[in-house]
Amino acid sequence: MKYDVTIIGSGPAGAYCARNLAEKGLKVLILDKKKFPREKHCGGLISKKALRVLKEDFVKEYGVKKRYNPIFKIILTSGERKTFLEKNDSVGIIVKRKEFDELLTSQAIDKGAIFMDGCEYQFHTLNKSYYEIHTTKGTFSSDYIIGADGVFSRVAKVSGLRQSFRNWEMGMAVSCEIPKELVIEKGGVEFIFLKILGGMGWCFSGTDFVNIGVGGYALDSKKILLAANELMIKRLKNKNNVINLRASFLPAGGRKRTIAKEKVFLVGDAAGLIDAFSGEGIYYALTSGKIVAEVILKNQTATDYEEQCYRKFLNEFRLSILMSIVLGERNNIFKQGFDKKLLEAFDKILTIAPKNGCYKELIFNIARHGFSPVFPYLWIKSLLFA
Repeated sequence: MKYDVTIIGSGPAGAYCARNLAEKGLKVLILDKKKFPREKHCGGLISKKALRVLKEDFVKEYGVKKRYNPIFKIILTSGERKTFLEKNDSVGIIVKRKEFDELLTSQAIDKGAIFMDGCEYQFHTLNKSYYEIHTTKGTFSSDYIIGADGVFSRVAKVSGLRQSFRNWEMGMAVSCEIPKELVIEKGGVEFIFLKILGGMGWCFSGTDFVNIGVGGYALDSKKILLAANELMIKRLKNKNNVINLRASFLPAGGRKRTIAKEKVFLVGDAAGLIDAFSGEGIYYALTSGKIVAEVILKNQTATDYEEQCYRKFLNEFRLSILMSIVLGERNNIFKQGFDKKLLEAFDKILTIAPKNGCYKELIFNIARHGFSPVFPYLWIKSLLFA
């Protein structure tokens, strides 16, 4: 059978794109190398701006089939000091990423998409006007290929879009989900400022679990792992409990890269669409999935897709990476009296779409408060010479 679109990977970008295409009547195939349901490393925070991208029935259906925790409180912590903001309206929800992905995929299937798990993409070839996609479960034919296969995208490599992200373009995150009764937590979403270049910790309160982790610049991996272990020890009620930390890599947004050619498109992490300061990727995954679906339905080109993505994201990405650099090591935020401004900024990061922006004002306030920036050469190179 020949498909209109084949999507490699079933994360938010791939599943949401599949749903949008399938409900318009296209023949869509989703391939994922993992067996479902599968664990996925993630903080589990779905921001309000990400929820706006989803169809209106998504949160209602999620509430019926799964459990999620709406968030009304943002907390910033540095050492023993903290500040917080309580909202009347939710700024997002905390989910188990496995359940979130599973529901997105099931919605795509409900609209008519075909899903094959445990099927690993190997390579593709162009056969006249369509692609032959070779996998561990056979060969499939398709007019379009969408690479939603993450930071180490094989689609990007095979298609010649990118061999790999370089080490200095990568972030690293270490986290785990812990039963709520085992953790000292403060409710809501807590961002913890640590002595890590371009990074921070978090403690996100779910329904019956807490997601705790630390992320930062990948070349600081040893510091990240050490900080994550220290944070776990500090937050566990019983220090003897054994917790299994999981690490993953993510690309740093902020650069303009080639993310499509001919009828091959990269979305989400595979395209490098990550906010370098906050680490948020799901909003950009969903939005890029929505954009590529519209491009295909309108019979537009790879160039159209790239232009639309970067028109929406690039300016804010560049300010985000600049924010990460200028703020440097973030453990002195309370000393500088900048905590209230940063608290307001986190509210905007979670609720305002990139086109409206929030980083420009924040960087201006940093300058006013006299922060001493830290300038890693390769980050500056990637920002200025992309």
